[in-house]
Amino acid sequence: MMNKKHCAGCHNNFYNGHNPMGVTSCWSLDTAMLIWRVRVGNWETRDQYRSRKAIRKPSCYFSGPGGDHFIDPKNAK
Repeated sequence: MMNKKHCAGCHNNFYNGHNPMGVTSCWSLDTAMLIWRVRVGNWETRDQYRSRKAIRKPSCYFSGPGGDHFIDPKNAK
């Protein structure tokens, strides 16, 4: 079940009450689902992340510009 605890580390978690604007819930939270993803750094080659285990992340998860990315496990092989 999706809730705000799964948003930790997401760039848009700012909108889950962590802002001075009074926004209490990210617009993606209601439709988000937990899905399996592989964490990949934009500097890594396929050989470096090929055997990495998948983790569950929200379907809307965004780590922000330039950092890690989360890809479908089928694309990591």
